[in-house]
Amino acid sequence: MKMSEFSELGMSVLVCGKSRPLRQALQASLQAMGCSSVSNAGSVDDIDTVLSSQHIDVALIGNATEADLSARLQEGAPGIPIICLTQGDSLPAPRMHGLKKPFRSTDLINSLESATTDTQRLASSAMAV
Repeated sequence: MKMSEFSELGMSVLVCGKSRPLRQALQASLQAMGCSSVSNAGSVDDIDTVLSSQHIDVALIGNATEADLSARLQEGAPGIPIICLTQGDSLPAPRMHGLKKPFRSTDLINSLESATTDTQRLASSAMAV
């Protein structure tokens, strides 16, 4: 997949995590990939502020151990797909997609597309019932 193909999605991404350098690096990468909007949040309050002021297509959590951030995302925006960066054999929380570190840009693109596609599929099947 080419980076230019990703820019056509116009995806709005919320990058969450307590590590400011990681959030900033992910934010810069996502912007370079053509995401229409990339916000970052380092706390539960930051998440609440972003969710109340803008539409988010997908959230990315920088560390699987940041349970307070993932819980707030699942509570505050239950329909938003969440991708959690994992290390080694750690697994993301239920209802999250995992992306094992280290990863390449194409891995991140594939995870974003997969997470949004899975969420759209679930929403469509729920409406059909």
